[in-house]
Amino acid sequence: MNVFVIFVLNFLINLIVIKTTSIVAREPAKFVLLSAFLGAGFAILRTILHLSFAGALVFQFGVVCLYVCISFKFEKIVKFFIIYFCYHFTTIFYAGVCRYLIEYFSVNSLVLLFAGVCIVFVIVKVGVNAINKKRSIQNFCFDVWVENNKKKVECKAFLDSGNMLYDPITEKPVCLVNVKTFLKLFDEFSEFDILTKSNVLKRVKNAHYIDLKTLTSNKKIFVFEVQKIIVKERVVENAMLGLCLKDFDKNLETDLILHNCFAV
Repeated sequence: MNVFVIFVLNFLINLIVIKTTSIVAREPAKFVLLSAFLGAGFAILRTILHLSFAGALVFQFGVVCLYVCISFKFEKIVKFFIIYFCYHFTTIFYAGVCRYLIEYFSVNSLVLLFAGVCIVFVIVKVGVNAINKKRSIQNFCFDVWVENNKKKVECKAFLDSGNMLYDPITEKPVCLVNVKTFLKLFDEFSEFDILTKSNVLKRVKNAHYIDLKTLTSNKKIFVFEVQKIIVKERVVENAMLGLCLKDFDKNLETDLILHNCFAV
């Protein structure tokens, strides 16, 4: 096989391996092109040197250490080894992908083989990012109980540092609640009452509408008072809730968005 083709293929594979290592280790990579270029060069050099098994292991260890030192920033030796082993496992993973494509799909073209590796990389990137996003959301999720008129509804709440909404009348912070939770608290109402802004909603204590301004719109939101909200060991009496018609529960997997003040 042409040396130039081997060099280019190794360069591209090294790019993907470094990028994947960065995603899995959750550490931004730098000088990626330089590391990939050196990796491709060392791959050619290793074939020329005809190293023994032990020599190849030592050579590979040194090369990967060089990649990690060039591409990643680490302050502790533990972080170095995490990135180091992530790199090795990622390399083994993609080697397995290539072998799988060759043996089970009879892929002989280097272009198709690289295309398959790219597709797997995209799948890994999307999957890991989705997992990391879910974990980051869960770090700000809490079990919350909302009590009103002898009804106690348990729901998942998300602490949103960007929620700075206050009720101008009561001057209380406003947490946002979805329609499902609202109807559990007030089963005498229906979704039709909510959508049509029926006057029957005024039966709720301290019910009124306030302005909700965002970067793209300015609309009114229905706010009301409940007897208490319990977050962990914190009890907020006579708390204000705002009824949100958006499906934030699907994106955040929560029923209530806590006000920024709950972060204190």
